[in-house]
Amino acid sequence: MAIFLTLALLFCAVSDFLQRKVRNVALVLIMAVVGSAYLLQSLGWFTPELYTSWSAGSLGFAVAFIASYIAWRFKIIGGGDVKLLAVLGFCFGLFALGPIVLIGTLLTGAHALVLYVLRRYQADFGFMIARLPASVPYGGWLAISAIGWMQWTISQ
Repeated sequence: MAIFLTLALLFCAVSDFLQRKVRNVALVLIMAVVGSAYLLQSLGWFTPELYTSWSAGSLGFAVAFIASYIAWRFKIIGGGDVKLLAVLGFCFGLFALGPIVLIGTLLTGAHALVLYVLRRYQADFGFMIARLPASVPYGGWLAISAIGWMQWTISQ
């Protein structure tokens, strides 16, 4: 299960870094697989090492969706980020969502700072970068931080 989630989140990250899009196909697939794992867990056939329970995942989904939807309405984050945050809340629960969002936000801030410095000082240093993107891939950094959190949790 962890390998599937790692690959799916890596796909989301690469897609967001390259095209600034989080693909719905990957998010629906993640929801279906994790939902199936929750169902098998409730039947007693499967004991996941990363997940909490159906109710904790649903609570994480709802809280993440509502909070990120409000941020989207104020044009702070994109629509794909809203969907990815809700899926991460469903996968890992509300407890794990805090560190994932914190690390993802810090990484996104560092990315934005690097872009700002490159834009500000590229002419002063004598180099020109043809096309610097206008936005930062928040969803990509969230996916990478979720992969890191997942690998750290497994290693504990």
